[in-house]
Amino acid sequence: MPGVTRGEVVSASNPLLFFAYQTDGLLTDIAELELTILELPAGTVRFGPMPLNVTDPPAGVRLGIGRYAASFTSTTAWKIGTHQAVWRYRAIAGGAWGYYRQNFELLEGMDFASGAAYVGYADSCVLHEASPLCNVDSRRIQKLIDVSSRLVERLTGRFFEPRFLTSAYSGPDAPTLLFGHPVIALDSMYELGLGPTDQLFEVDRTALKIFNRHLEGLFDPDDRDNPKIMYTTDILPGRIIAQASFSYGEKNIQVHALFGYTDYDGSPVGSTPRILGRAIGALAARELLDPLGQDASVSTPGRIKMARTRDQAVQFDTGSAQSYGAITGDRLVDDILLPFMRPPHMAAV
Repeated sequence: MPGVTRGEVVSASNPLLFFAYQTDGLLTDIAELELTILELPAGTVRFGPMPLNVTDPPAGVRLGIGRYAASFTSTTAWKIGTHQAVWRYRAIAGGAWGYYRQNFELLEGMDFASGAAYVGYADSCVLHEASPLCNVDSRRIQKLIDVSSRLVERLTGRFFEPRFLTSAYSGPDAPTLLFGHPVIALDSMYELGLGPTDQLFEVDRTALKIFNRHLEGLFDPDDRDNPKIMYTTDILPGRIIAQASFSYGEKNIQVHALFGYTDYDGSPVGSTPRILGRAIGALAARELLDPLGQDASVSTPGRIKMARTRDQAVQFDTGSAQSYGAITGDRLVDDILLPFMRPPHMAAV
């Protein structure tokens, strides 16, 4: 979930919030876009609805093919906590309206220098309703969410929101290019020429197949566990005409694309898996109650086999790590995080 500090200008030059649209794995421009900002959980309208100019800056908010920045500035009247950006869009002129809802946190500038410094996979307004966080103010909860979300990223090796990245990959001399993070949509791809000038040549996007079937609700197989882009084949009945390959080299393939582990929700790019909010809440509560990890009943509750209140005797489980959670020490959190773990890299020489 993105963050925006109070008073921070969100625009094409500071795209803390952005909308993206894709078809068949390719980022695609749209015809119309409108933005409304709501304050949660009450649903109070804080901004808009405001039509956005979908052309390039400085007049418009277009960041690139199929990507558009929000354009607003929060004021002191906006309450610190969870807000929601409601994007209303038309893919083609005169077509049906579509909707995309994106939650974000309004932050205090004393806690975060910029919204870009915040990482959050849970809503502060939701954690406010859970013990022991129900009596904690929003600013403290946001800092706990940030710490816990960064821990989840480090443990799983993944991020769980759409992020636009420009990356260089080594060509495998094969038709398939593998990635470490799930692919949401491709903007463009370039390949370094083999000549003396090191010139970049743009790859025809229509010749590529982007494996993002999870955004269509298809999870068998789950493309998020084997992210890749492949050259398509030109086929006539009975024979294959041609299939291109990515040239062998070191960092000779440049990819501009939207990446991230998101769940299917009917929107163009998906959303952060909701079940992660439960793990973030458990980790945030642990950070609040036992920030230094000294209390075993809080930090590693699954290891306690028996406890006495009067004599304060504690007996720990000496069995396998599976009984108490091998990742965080909390079986509840581990059972949530395990399916999101990045698969190990396999290699041979």
